[in-house]
Amino acid sequence: MKKHPVIWGFLYTIFTVNAIASLYAQNGGKQSLKFSGIDRSVKVSDLRQVPFFLAGKSLYEIGFMNGSFPAQSNETAERGVWSHPIKLLNGFSFVLSENNQYTWALTDATDFESDFYSARFSFSQHHLSVTREDFVAENDKALFVKLKINNDSPTDRTLKLNFSGIVNIRPSWRAETLRNDKDSIYYKNGQIYAFDSSGLLTMGSPINPSAYFIQQDTAALIYDLCLPAEGSIEIPFLVTGECGTISKSVTTLQERYNRLINCYNPEKEKKQKKYTHSINEGVRLDCSRKEIVDAFYCAKANILMNIKDERPLYPDLFLGAGVPVYPRLFGTDFCFSIAGCLSGGFKDISKRTLNNLLYYTEKNLRAPHEISSDGILLGWDHIQVSPQLVNAVWEYFSWTHDSTFLAEAYPLCKRMIQDIIKDIDAKNGLYIQGHGLMEEAEFKNNWVELTTAAYTFPALNCMSQMATIIGEVTESRLYSSLASAYKKRFNVDWWDDSHNIWPSALSGSGEKIYSHFWNVVFPQKTKLAQDKNGQIAFKSIQKHWVNDLWGMVGKYNEGADISHDGVGLVHNNICATAAFEYGQTDLGWKLIQLSAQAPLSLQESPLGLFPECQPHGCSNISQLWSYATFIESLVKGLAGIQPGIPGSPIEMYLQIPDDLDYLTIDGIEIGNDSFSVSWKKTIDKRLLIQIDGDVTNKVKKVIVRINSSLPYKVLLNGKKKKRWNKEVFYGIDTETNVLCLP
Repeated sequence: MKKHPVIWGFLYTIFTVNAIASLYAQNGGKQSLKFSGIDRSVKVSDLRQVPFFLAGKSLYEIGFMNGSFPAQSNETAERGVWSHPIKLLNGFSFVLSENNQYTWALTDATDFESDFYSARFSFSQHHLSVTREDFVAENDKALFVKLKINNDSPTDRTLKLNFSGIVNIRPSWRAETLRNDKDSIYYKNGQIYAFDSSGLLTMGSPINPSAYFIQQDTAALIYDLCLPAEGSIEIPFLVTGECGTISKSVTTLQERYNRLINCYNPEKEKKQKKYTHSINEGVRLDCSRKEIVDAFYCAKANILMNIKDERPLYPDLFLGAGVPVYPRLFGTDFCFSIAGCLSGGFKDISKRTLNNLLYYTEKNLRAPHEISSDGILLGWDHIQVSPQLVNAVWEYFSWTHDSTFLAEAYPLCKRMIQDIIKDIDAKNGLYIQGHGLMEEAEFKNNWVELTTAAYTFPALNCMSQMATIIGEVTESRLYSSLASAYKKRFNVDWWDDSHNIWPSALSGSGEKIYSHFWNVVFPQKTKLAQDKNGQIAFKSIQKHWVNDLWGMVGKYNEGADISHDGVGLVHNNICATAAFEYGQTDLGWKLIQLSAQAPLSLQESPLGLFPECQPHGCSNISQLWSYATFIESLVKGLAGIQPGIPGSPIEMYLQIPDDLDYLTIDGIEIGNDSFSVSWKKTIDKRLLIQIDGDVTNKVKKVIVRINSSLPYKVLLNGKKKKRWNKEVFYGIDTETNVLCLP
């Protein structure tokens, strides 16, 4: 088979004309999300501007919903086809032509439909209807694409199909050990091959091409098609790649291609079963607000879509922080997210991600902030991650009761905390200086950032509880004493009644710095704020930081109008969880509803994905700490479910919003015990609460608190429970009882 330079020149002209036209002509249409009980659609003014995202553990694809791919103007936004730590393609395209009558680039889709694990693009012109379907194999470095071409005319048709890829094999912009060289591209036995020093790829179809061309970074396979009158044809394609160019990588690549090239349907079926089971089973939620239910299952899907397998560069699988800018391991993002992952039932990937973080912590006695795509520690410059990692280890143990894991992690946590606090003591506040979560330039290295100060407190408590489990009684008492002193000192040093809110930092001299960032929620989230201070802080947050359109803004500027400001979803979700803890049901419920807009109704964002921000997505279209903390706000916030250590009670603090008629969460597992909780408002305006459990011990205590003015009845495994007591909890009057699951 020979090259076709004439065809190349012809197609280059087509691509140029289409590129120029795309600058001026909008591509309006519709995007839809359909998965199990989710069926949502929104009109889109221009599908060329709305990205889509499909992923497996070792490869992902990001393009636009019209069928095109983004221009590569920003190397930090890792879009196209990636198998980290390397990129494979800037994108690919299909062009149909018929006897020189027309050329039709399939970049004008009018409908886009996704179900999380696959996507379909619909095209129609020239009495042809075309559907392109993409999906990424779950456990292979493989992108599958299939075209179905329908002949809508009563005559036979002869077409040419061009399948071209824009090759760009290069390392991630945060890779440390790989370099970007000139790509070499060649054709052999019906396939396109490309390689450089960092990796290689191949692409093709089970159908033999009639021609091919290679020009600069573009390589194409050309197919002759015969369509009978009102008939159709389906053509599958496969793209696969591998990091490294040693002979073993070449062999692995070709073996994978040969194994998968005829497996489109079985691989898609495997992917569908995996997603259906992982999303619909395990922890389940239902309530009277359909948008909350849909958003909950979207959040579970986002977790699946961001599980990464980059072994052997990383020790284990992990959850990436976000795409397309942060498809790597971030300690900060995961430590904020682990409670949501665990309360959503994702215990295995939570443990694996923790194992990675502990591995990198061992080297420096500081928890890592960011790891490169090729597994190199990039820095631990966010000091708050270290106490947060201690909290994350304890959170995992509280949900799983995995004593083997705790025994392995505890010595490292102990050495890290001791090293961090060795030069400070309770008298001086135990405050850890250094850059924390807030990355603004105004924060100085010798300041104590509020995030770090807040998360140090639960870290001390967690160390005390770990030491108790391990059997180090003296250590347990020491950390418990430090935590108690820390809380008292913090509320003196950081609170000022004249401001009614926390400062964002303390300077090196102890001066309060009121920058009014969203970190003002952390003393409540970590239960560090004293009851009175916490309630006052929430009044200030609701007044100055929360708007009615989107939620909690990142920064409040005195006198500024924030009514239309966009927000980070993590702000909403963390604030909601903390608000519920303090009995601020209306605020927590409002923020949950506002966060649920992001995956369901933003016209210029992909349906089903939780972006970094709303109404505009900011840097990432799927962000770990957006979707994981949303799950936490429902399970640990709205339902108030708190895990505990073996033998301790399970706690739940039920919130009853005025405009929510019923709520059910089942499939909750804590250790070896499983249970469900549900409540509904009856016709006669009473509250019926049901708690059902399957416990391994003879008796399991459940502490139930109810924040509602409605008369209620509680059934525990079908039996009515009475004798409820009044209790003030974080400054709010509640009804409380200690129940026993038989």
